Order: sequence, then structure tokens, then C-alpha cells
Amino acid sequence: MASTSDLASVYHYTDMAGLLGIVSTGELRATEASGMNDPMEVGGGLTRIRSWLELRSDDPTARDILENVLPDADPFPALSFVLSASLDRDDATQWRLYGDGGDGSCIELDATKRLSIRTFTKLLHERDLSLKTGLPKKKALERGVKPPYVRGWFNVASVTPWTLATYEDGDVDAKLSSLLDEASSEFMAASSAPPEYEEAWIDAKQRILDQIAHLAGTFKGASWVHEREARIVATLIRSNPHSQFRSSRYGLVQYVRLAEHTAGTSHTIARKGTWRVPIKSVTLGPRQNFDLAAPSVRALLSRYGYKSAIDGETYDDMTERVLVRRSDASLR
Repeated sequence: MASTSDLASVYHYTDMAGLLGIVSTGELRATEASGMNDPMEVGGGLTRIRSWLELRSDDPTARDILENVLPDADPFPALSFVLSASLDRDDATQWRLYGDGGDGSCIELDATKRLSIRTFTKLLHERDLSLKTGLPKKKALERGVKPPYVRGWFNVASVTPWTLATYEDGDVDAKLSSLLDEASSEFMAASSAPPEYEEAWIDAKQRILDQIAHLAGTFKGASWVHEREARIVATLIRSNPHSQFRSSRYGLVQYVRLAEHTAGTSHTIARKGTWRVPIKSVTLGPRQNFDLAAPSVRALLSRYGYKSAIDGETYDDMTERVLVRRSDASLR
């Protein structure tokens, strides 16, 4: 998967309670696929991937994936969490569907900034686990202690950069062909590792599993192409201790907290450090009274450490400020 996004900005539409929560907590929420507006989206993506591989089951790599990474009898071993945004600012359709009917806000996010999973659970890294057991691997296994590479899976996570949704069959085919090539290289490298290095196969399968989860989270039907959507897909194993729970119209769903980890590190998942949401601008909905609402939004941003400016103001450091913008969209 690409390590950085080719996009400069994406736009996240929400109501004013959502804006308050994002700014005050310094984080965004990526929701478990089953709790999305269309709970079959990621499941449909997995079905699409499996069907594509089954049509090519004479290919040994496709067969390896089907038998060892995506066996029919098992539930998909990773949980996928999706954060969605649009490529369009101040779009009437987005206001109606996701921006509280025009009474909400459109948050411009810096898509070049990588987001990480924010956890409040202590992380157990492999070297910490080795110190905890104080035993060689063989003795640890004899005593029923799970070795670090197994227990460390609780911390296995991946987070994509902002990625365009894929709608057309030709684009899906190209991405899955690329997956097949990468899986072939992964399996070949694992098979050439020393026999005692069993982790090589585990690691290879995990990387392919992550790629499948990421692709499934960005595949959408061609009828949705008008939405011009970008997504971040985060994955964790099902038994992870890092996701949170909230109620929704679908019942209880899990979510993960995403934010820019500004401590100068590039951890995919972290607990300590400084966190913020990389906001570039906030557009207030077309049904709001901008002159009344904008000062309060500016005060909110200031309270939580963002320099800001309101439409029409100019400062020498405008590139460092979050611009509070007026909507020009026309809602009938």
C-alpha cells in the first residue's frame, strides 16, 4: 500500500456536535464497517475480492490466498474501520446527506498528514514481552506462555493514507492484479526463509490480509461514483483491546480514534504523545447565519490551540491558520 496520500485536501461533512467533538478531543472516529450507513459495503468488497480470486484459482498465488488467507469457513480475521470524506468542498448533495441538511460544517483536512490509531491501553511491544517471560522461546512454549510474535498481535494494526474509493470494474481488476503480484513476492520470500523462522509465513499472511482489508474498504459500486469519496481504512485483529464502543441505529458498533501523532514518530498505534486533527478550514453550512456562527467557531478553534481567521480577514501567517469559511452552496 502507498505510504502517503496523493491528495492535498479532503472534506469531512458533519453536524455541529461532530465539529465540537472533533476539535475538542483532537481526534476523528473511524467506524467499524458493520456500523456504516451501508453496513454491507466492506462485506461486499470482500465478496468481490473472493469472487475475483476464485475465477483465477488455477493461479497458485490466488489459490494460496483463498486457502490460507481467506478460507471460506472462517470469519474474516481482521476488523475494518472506515473514515470517509469527500473530494468536494461546499457540495449541496454532501450538505444534505452528511452536513445536517445544511446546518452543519465541512471540515477541510490536510490529506498529506498520516493519521494513527490513538489508544488508551498500554502497548506490549515484542521486546517488553520477551523481558516479561524471561524464558527462551522453547521453554516458554513448554510452559504454555505465548511467544511475543503471537501475543504481540494484539498490537498489530494498519492505517492507510487517504485513498480514493474505487468504483469501476477495470480499476478494481487492476488493483487486484497488483495484489496478486505482491502476494506472489511475499510468499516467495517467506518460502526462502530458514525453516525455523516460522514467523515469516505469519508476517506474510498478515501483510496480505491487511491489503485485502484495505481494498475491501475502498471498493464501491459504480452507481456511487458521483460521491467522489476518499477513505482511510484502519485494521485491527478481532481480539484487539484498542477499539471503543458506541451505540448506533445498528446496535453497538466499534470504532477507533484517529489523529495525527505529532510527537515526531510514525507509529501506527500509540498511547502517549501529542495528538491533533490536521484541520485546514471549516466551512459553515449554507443554512447557518454565518455572521452569528463564525465567531463561536473561531473561539472553539482558539480554545484548542488552532490559529484561525474568518473569511475576509488577512494575516501575514494565513497559511498557518484555520480559515472559517462561508458556504456559497444553494439548497432548495
